Amino acid sequence: MLFSSRAPIGYTVIAKNPISTNQGFKNLIPGDSVTSEYVYHYLLASKSLAESFASGTTFKELSAARFKKIPIPVPPLPEQHRIVDKIEELFSNLDAGVASLKTARRQVDRYRQSVLQAAVEGRLTADWRQSHDPEPAEELLERILEERRVQWENDYRAKYEAKGKEPPSGWKKRYKEPESPDNEDLPALPEGWVWTSLGQAFDVHVGATPRRSREEYWDGEIRWANSSEINQRSITDTEETITEEGLNNCSTDVHPAGTLLLGMIGQGPTRGMVAKLEVPAAHSQNSAAIRVSMSDVPPMFVYFYLESQYQALRRLGSGNNQKALNKGITQKIPIPLSPLAEQKQIVAEVERLLSVADDTAATIDRGLQRAERLRQSILKQAFSGTLVAPDPDSAPAPQPTAEPTGQVTMDL
Repeated sequence: MLFSSRAPIGYTVIAKNPISTNQGFKNLIPGDSVTSEYVYHYLLASKSLAESFASGTTFKELSAARFKKIPIPVPPLPEQHRIVDKIEELFSNLDAGVASLKTARRQVDRYRQSVLQAAVEGRLTADWRQSHDPEPAEELLERILEERRVQWENDYRAKYEAKGKEPPSGWKKRYKEPESPDNEDLPALPEGWVWTSLGQAFDVHVGATPRRSREEYWDGEIRWANSSEINQRSITDTEETITEEGLNNCSTDVHPAGTLLLGMIGQGPTRGMVAKLEVPAAHSQNSAAIRVSMSDVPPMFVYFYLESQYQALRRLGSGNNQKALNKGITQKIPIPLSPLAEQKQIVAEVERLLSVADDTAATIDRGLQRAERLRQSILKQAFSGTLVAPDPDSAPAPQPTAEPTGQVTMDL
């Protein structure tokens, strides 16, 4: 049996061929009085116990001396065989159920993706368009661009007014129009829709982390979202907060509720994932804040589009060792813009359809959790002597420290 003794501790396999290992494993060769399969299942059931014998600060490790002291109950050999047979019988049934649940979970995920794809391509609201004549998205985009210019002028003027000065001559010419996307390789859109980009339609900000060594920067009243919180998809609170001093001494900003955070960095699932701020918050440099709520566009319309593009977003990025998005790449991400009235219809339809899918997924996930608890319960019963009835005619295992019904306890 090969047992991983360095973090992560507890992975166990039975070698099917002659094998050698590095120092990250402890290898057990059973004698005549104990079977490999019995010890294998016991080690699977004893991960927490094994971890309690480990030591270390940077990472936990089980030394050979400590590993040898892990106790193992040893029933007579015939009972070991019956325990293993019963475990494998129950696990076989459990595995079949888990496989069915996982298949159903994948089907729910595919359904969710098909709904999102139909929404962002306009197929979900094709019938709606037949009976409605909304303002074309091109006019909506023109209004968004004009509002962005006005906001820039107001902010520019306010900056000089705060200094008691007038803006310089010709200052309005300094405004740089947001760059429109390159439509050449983008698919055709339904009538009334138009392509834009995140940077053209919305302000995009990259956050920052106040210095960890400055205690006065942390534990204040300002919410600060780290990248792991993007996995929540809807951020109603944050694990950490920063102070006004921390905010003023780094390049993050507080964004209003309705802002979308897009994960930009990492090989894990967070890169390319999107979350909506339900409360005002600042954020780290690992995500881009897209201020959708500063326009008329419903934040969930953009959210659903970005969610539909998760895999494509993960393929974007720069860097040799680790792919990452940045502000420039994020700003260039194209996004289809439908008429405003249709956006609201799309959001309502998607939320209705996905609520059913989310409820189904939650039920499946609870089933998978119950299956794992049942698996642990089976193992617990197996090694406490209650999974199979003992055979009173069996001779006890030839080891010290006798237990009831002929079972003994030994150290590994």
